[in-house]
Amino acid sequence: MAAMPAGRRFPIPSGMPLPLASRAVLCALMLTVLTFAVACTKTDTVPSPTAGANPATLQVPVAVKGATALGALQLELSYDGAAYEFQSADAGPLAPGALLEIGRGTPGLVRLALVSGPGISGDGVVGQLTFRAKAQSGPSDISVVSLEAVDTELRDLVVTTSPGRMTANGQVTGLLLEFQK
Repeated sequence: MAAMPAGRRFPIPSGMPLPLASRAVLCALMLTVLTFAVACTKTDTVPSPTAGANPATLQVPVAVKGATALGALQLELSYDGAAYEFQSADAGPLAPGALLEIGRGTPGLVRLALVSGPGISGDGVVGQLTFRAKAQSGPSDISVVSLEAVDTELRDLVVTTSPGRMTANGQVTGLLLEFQK
């Protein structure tokens, strides 16, 4: 078998329409994103705490503004792990049917990967994070350490972020991810 020349492009077979090829590539990307999100961490299996079992349970929204055909989003978030414990994450109302994977290992860091086949467009909440305040908790920022986002055509998206904030008395400001045109 002859070696392929470097830089050779492989055309899409004539019987395969472009949208199907794009979907196959998107599926491969989704698998890569999800694999990264849980690499070297354990998957979140901690059940939500029962009522009254902890000082405070806080719901922190992850909102997007100006999203257009968001296909995959990967975030690494930091927070005060001495004051708060990450419990769980759920897809938000703007992301119905989206696949959400959680990875965590070190207190104070959590990785999230969100994948949507049809794409997410608009403004609203794509995820809801649940934290438990430990005794004597002070305020904590929730900051984006790293972020990668692609649209359904696998083009990189430019995103600016605003951190969230939580306090043990229940005051919460959600994270905001603003997509640039």
